[in-house]
Amino acid sequence: MSRISVSRYYATTLGSIYKWPPKSFPTPFEIFKLPITATEEEIKRRYYELVKIYHPDRSGDDSPEALEKFRKVVKAYEILSNKNQKEMYLRYGFGWDTTNSFKYKPRASYNYTNSNNWYDNEEFYKGPFSTTERYMSNPYFAALVITLAIFGAGIQALRLDSSINLIKTAEQRHNALAAHNLAKARHNRRIYGKRRKAELK
Repeated sequence: MSRISVSRYYATTLGSIYKWPPKSFPTPFEIFKLPITATEEEIKRRYYELVKIYHPDRSGDDSPEALEKFRKVVKAYEILSNKNQKEMYLRYGFGWDTTNSFKYKPRASYNYTNSNNWYDNEEFYKGPFSTTERYMSNPYFAALVITLAIFGAGIQALRLDSSINLIKTAEQRHNALAAHNLAKARHNRRIYGKRRKAELK
């Protein structure tokens, strides 16, 4: 049996064990058939096994569907093998390019102080099959932005009005002080004038 035949036989054998998920948009965990608690070593080992199944040179299938499956295997490994990407995917569904990627729905009754990660509690975690929307729709987002803009404009208007009042108050005090000094000067001038006239007589 040739090397290529052996590879394809091995791929067929593994393929019967790790069948492709029947869902139209499987998650990385469904493709790898691993739980979210899988270790790095388990993820790496499973990736090598899946490559032997879905790599076009191994399977002998270079159809668009087969190539897409292999692309998803590689993409899933990129997410699951990178700590930061995996965390972002688990929390927000970021990084996975299917329309049915993981979406997390929290439960109000869960006590976050009992666990280092929100997905440690098996009862609390509902898996990557939630259909709850994780994004705010465009109309709601636009309304939020407009509301914040109006609120910010109102705050600025109040601050401007307060500044104008302070300037007016300072101007009034300055005018009052100037009027007082002018009146005092005129009073002193009258007194000095009377004394001067008396001295000249």
